[in-house]
Amino acid sequence: MARKLFTVDEVKPFLDLAGGPQDTTQDELLKILIEGATAWIEKYCAQTFESGGISYSETYDGDNGTVLYLNHRPVISVSSVVITDSADVDDTIPSTDYELYETVGKIVLTEGDSFLKGDLNVAISYVAGESTLPADVKLAGMKLVRWHYRKWNDDRDGISSVSVGDITTNYESGVPAEITQALAPHRNVMFG
Repeated sequence: MARKLFTVDEVKPFLDLAGGPQDTTQDELLKILIEGATAWIEKYCAQTFESGGISYSETYDGDNGTVLYLNHRPVISVSSVVITDSADVDDTIPSTDYELYETVGKIVLTEGDSFLKGDLNVAISYVAGESTLPADVKLAGMKLVRWHYRKWNDDRDGISSVSVGDITTNYESGVPAEITQALAPHRNVMFG
C-alpha cells in the first residue's frame, strides 16, 4: 500500500470541488495525487515522514573516522552499532562509547574507536522519523496536491502561459517555490 501523509478528507477543503468537500467524484484522483505528493516530498527531503518512526538496519563503508551520518533522520534511537574488522571479527560498540546527534542523524565514536576502513563493514540498527508529521510539511503537501489538481482540471500540462486579448496568464512550470521553501528545513542533505 502506498504511503500518504494526509487523507483525501483533509485535503478537500483546499480544493475548489464543484460539490464542496462532500463531493466524492474526485476521490480516486485525489488518492493518486496524495500518494504522488508524499513520494515527491520524501524524495525531495531524503527522509521518510512516519509518525513514531521506522526501523532501519543498514550497512556503511568504514573510513577510519569517528563520525558517521545515518541515511534517515531524525534518529529516535539506536539499537546496535557493529564494526567488522579485516579478520571478520565483529565488535559491538556499547552506547556509552558514542554520542548520537538525533536531529542530524550523526554518530560520533568517543572512546578511541573508529569506523574501521572497509566495504560495508559497519552495521547499524536504528529507528528514525518524526514523532508527528510537522505541520509545515503537511501544508506543503496539501499545496502540492492542490497545484497538481488544478493543472489536471485546467488541462494545462505543458502550457506555460495563455493569452486572451491583452491578458496573459503565466503558469509555474515546476513545483512552486513556496512549497520547496517550506520543505527546505526538512531536507536531509547528504555530504559525500
